[in-house]
This record gives sequence, structure tokens and C-alpha cells, in this order.
Amino acid sequence: MNNNGKKKMQTSEQIDKIAPALLKAQMMMGSAVKEANNPFFKSKYADFSSVIEAVKDALNENDIFYIQGASGDGTLVSVETRLVHSSGQWFSSTATTPLAKNDAQGVGSAITYLKRYSLQAMCGVPSDDDDGNAASQPELKNKLPKLTDSEAKIAFESWTARKMDMVDAEGDIDNDKIAEEWGKMPSNVRSAIKRYGESLKIVSETDQQASDHMKGI
Repeated sequence: MNNNGKKKMQTSEQIDKIAPALLKAQMMMGSAVKEANNPFFKSKYADFSSVIEAVKDALNENDIFYIQGASGDGTLVSVETRLVHSSGQWFSSTATTPLAKNDAQGVGSAITYLKRYSLQAMCGVPSDDDDGNAASQPELKNKLPKLTDSEAKIAFESWTARKMDMVDAEGDIDNDKIAEEWGKMPSNVRSAIKRYGESLKIVSETDQQASDHMKGI
């Protein structure tokens, strides 16, 4: 996430109706089950439909609905998520991230990830950690095959999406978490991500720091 233009959570002047209603809704909500596969990180993540399934019925049964709107300037994209009570009271938060690719697919992907992240954070819904056993493992000593250009592109986009999830409620990047996740990946995947990023001239500082960290491991 990008801190430029970051907005903290905002509320209507009164929240005496929506606050208890949201509390009741949260008591009804389950976890967002991780069902979508990420082949490059050998893990699963909760996709947007899983998050919606986890929160929508509970919100609606307590007279709350959510709306989300997106905006951007070609460099950054933002998504505002607002929880609205039937009384008219509301909670709102805006998340912003830089675009990895300034095209329709890149913008669409960024918006989807921000919608998922924001709705999950606003409702306080955790993800079922079904890859808890995927802790760091010793890297294979045998030389791993080099990824093709198309595989490198997919790995780069997957990693970009992955980093969007590694932020706190205020939208700040968790560099320690990024370094930890970077270290879990096979060396050929890390190399492919750097190679593709360098071809676009957008290797991020956090990726470089993670790579430097891994040199001493």
C-alpha cells in the first residue's frame, strides 16, 4: 500500500445505531475460507467472493450494507469502502496502492485486491489459515529450473498481489512480513520475479531489501 493520501477511518457524526449493529453482525460472521490457489507460493488465499460470503448475510441481517467505489490517477488506485446502517449512520475507510501495470488488467486486479482487503479489514474478518504448516523449509540444494518469461510474469503479478495483503489496518507496508514471505519462495521464483520486474524497471525497494536480507541466510 502507499501512504500518500492515506485516510484513516471516518464515521458519520453519530454511530450509536451502527456500532451495536456491527457488533452483532461480527458475532455472526465466520472466517473467510482460503479457497483460491496460488501455485507459486504453494498456498491458498481467501478470494473476494469468499470474503463477501463471510460478511454479507450477517451485515444485511443487522440492517447494514456495504458500498465500494474506486478511483485512480494512472499511478495510484484507491478504493473507498463504506458500511452504511439503515439509520443513515456509516463507517468509511480508503485504501490506496501504486499500480504495478497501468493497463486495464492491472487496474482491475488492483481494484479487486483492494476491495477484498478493505472489506475484510472493515468487518474484522480473519482468514482461515489452512497453510499454517507452510513454514519456512530448507531450500532444495538441487538447481531449480529457470522459469519461462510467461511464468515469470505470472509470478511477478502473484507476488505484487501478495504484497497487497501484507499491510496493517492503516495501509502501512509490513516490511518484515514481506521479507519473511520472500524467503519462503524457491530461489528460481524469486529470480523470475526480479527479472520480470527489472524488465519493467519497477523493482521495488522492499523486494530489493528482501533479496539483500536473503543473501545472509
